[in-house]
Amino acid sequence: MPDERLEQIAKVIGEDRSVEKLPAMIRFVDIAGLVKGAAKGEGLGNQFLAHIRECEVICFVLRDFENSEVVQTGSDPQSDLATLQTELILKDLETLEKCQKESSSPQLKQVLTRLSGTLNQGKLVSQLKLTQEERELIKPWCLLTAKPYFMVLNVAEKDLPSLEDKLKPYSSWPVLGLCAKLEEQLVALSVEEQQEYLRSLGFAKSGLERLIQMAYQALDLISFFTTTIGKLEASKTLAGKRRVQAWTLKKGTPAIKAADMIHSDFAKHFVKAKVIESQDFIKFGGWQKAKEAGRVRFEGRDYEIKEGEVVEFEINA
Repeated sequence: MPDERLEQIAKVIGEDRSVEKLPAMIRFVDIAGLVKGAAKGEGLGNQFLAHIRECEVICFVLRDFENSEVVQTGSDPQSDLATLQTELILKDLETLEKCQKESSSPQLKQVLTRLSGTLNQGKLVSQLKLTQEERELIKPWCLLTAKPYFMVLNVAEKDLPSLEDKLKPYSSWPVLGLCAKLEEQLVALSVEEQQEYLRSLGFAKSGLERLIQMAYQALDLISFFTTTIGKLEASKTLAGKRRVQAWTLKKGTPAIKAADMIHSDFAKHFVKAKVIESQDFIKFGGWQKAKEAGRVRFEGRDYEIKEGEVVEFEINA
């Protein structure tokens, strides 16, 4: 995940030495377009739907440009979207029918009846307000329409200046617009050339960066940073190395679980977490000067890590 803060933190801790930089990771699975009848196996539909079932969030990518060499199943993006939603709904109805037959829980059956009613109205399960208990009941069935979702409208480069108008029909959705052809062109440019090109089009960030940010929002994720790993026996290979790493974390996760992500011994021997806002870490030039300015604080195991914080876990090993 591109993150300017990672580069800036690396400069602070690097001084005259090189620093290993490890960005946060988010995995995108490119699934070929679903055709009408996919829920019944048309066009490798079952295979594609299985891939979707394994994902945590769905991104509907809709074409809104003319190209005779690119296959388009519908007449416009809205009809394509209707097809995609319908196929997911049909597959979930099939799953619910199977679940109804196999389940003996009256409580679950009641929830399933409610879900079936929602799907038969052409609505997604994610649009239905469910309690946490209800969510846990249906979780094992991995319903496709229960996943969070957002939409990407892929437009022609000539339409980028009028992108806001293009997005208006989808205003009820979490949606962003980009030009995939332009994104492909950006790869061949230097960072400076990319920034200049994007500015000329009125964008501060590339479509890819905006796509990743929207996925983060849909998944309710944050990033935090570490500047050291520790001196555990298991980390001997890191001795003498400087590293800054961005980590992907679910919003609201306590420090003890964040520590466990890095190394199980960090959670086992957790004492406290040294925490600072990344902008303060960069502004004051590292831990020591930031501490002298009163910007560093110590938090316990239940503290919820916030977006963009730099954290150093202190352990008793």
